[in-house]
Amino acid sequence: MTGERLAWFRVASHLHSPVAELKARITYSEFLDWLQYLRWQEQRQDKIDFYLAQIAAEVRRGYVRHPKSVKMKDFIITYLNEDDQHRLERSKKAWLSLLKISPN
Repeated sequence: MTGERLAWFRVASHLHSPVAELKARITYSEFLDWLQYLRWQEQRQDKIDFYLAQIAAEVRRGYVRHPKSVKMKDFIITYLNEDDQHRLERSKKAWLSLLKISPN
């Protein structure tokens, strides 16, 4: 399942509503707003992200020669926005073509 159908199921799951009932209840623009909200919610960082990053950093410090070189921020997962993703893809394609590597 992909595309718009999957998106309807994501919103319906979040709102605890059947898809057919949801389609009858909200407008398409509200549906798009919900999708944008869900994307934002998935990519935001909560306190728990920082707590877990600190734990991971402390565990890693126990296994490296220079523990002070391990930083908590290295364990925080960051997401790229759409513009950054497009730039990254263009950059990858450019480097692959320069190095004559197939993108498999």
